[in-house]
Amino acid sequence: MHVSSHRQNRLMGCRAADGSLTLTAPAIGLREGRSGAIGAGRTGRPGCARSYSPIQRLIVPRVLAATLVALMLNGLVSVVGVLGGYFFNVFLQHGTPGAYLASFAALAQLPDLYIGEIKALIFGFIAGLIAAHRGLNPRPGPKGVGEAVNQSVVITFLLLFFINLLLTLIYLQIVPPKSKG
Repeated sequence: MHVSSHRQNRLMGCRAADGSLTLTAPAIGLREGRSGAIGAGRTGRPGCARSYSPIQRLIVPRVLAATLVALMLNGLVSVVGVLGGYFFNVFLQHGTPGAYLASFAALAQLPDLYIGEIKALIFGFIAGLIAAHRGLNPRPGPKGVGEAVNQSVVITFLLLFFINLLLTLIYLQIVPPKSKG
């Protein structure tokens, strides 16, 4: 057996073992004898000539997922809000469907939906980025992880509050209110 073929066999074994760990680790909650949170920074097998960047492996998928979930959740909340308003007005207050639709058409405009989706995109991205950053840099132990979670929530809330204020002020300057008529 040549040295190069031995090295290729060894690397193939590393890839196969890493693939099986990747598929089974979420099911059992362990990775190389460690919990997923602790072992997440070291994803290569000992002796393998390959390691992964935590940015590519952990941060990017989670930030993209948070952004996508924020967009989808915003769409769902918008639809449920409109339908809930219709139900409340028509069935509980005994209003007419035409009056609800007329008042909705008089007050709402398409740019309102656009800014809502833009805000959801930005908020999801920022919340995911802050959570990922704090999650990769906690102090040791469960107390450190709990503090990182709390810090992530507080930082995200305060930052998104001011970003929302800024985006709303810009939106109100760019998009004129809907004219009555």
